[in-house]
Amino acid sequence: MTDKHTPTPWRVAEDAFDNDGMPESVIRGLDDRAAIAVTLDFGENNPSMREANARRIVACVNACAGKTDEEVRQLPEVLRGYHNALENVAQQRDELLLVMTRAAAKLESDGDEWGAADELRKAIASVKGEA
Repeated sequence: MTDKHTPTPWRVAEDAFDNDGMPESVIRGLDDRAAIAVTLDFGENNPSMREANARRIVACVNACAGKTDEEVRQLPEVLRGYHNALENVAQQRDELLLVMTRAAAKLESDGDEWGAADELRKAIASVKGEA
């Protein structure tokens, strides 16, 4: 089954509207021919929340362009998996950098006749973005 929603891209309309004294931002689609959603003002305590909510809705919808509703519903779990994998890779990188740093120091203290310590330090600098 094809998901039925207004096609992307969506955008926040340039102008805010006054709805009986309640400012609102309009989200538009279909080349500005359709109003998709309205975000309301939350009062004096949150003067920019209305615009921020509208921008957030538009950014999320446009980022999910081409995804089915089911794929969108699964995104939080998928993103958590990516985040966990990236954290694991970063931890492994840090552990390897530590071992490489210790190995370079040991090679230098033992009289590194082949220049391996320099190669290790170059690799370390490259990984750290210092090369």
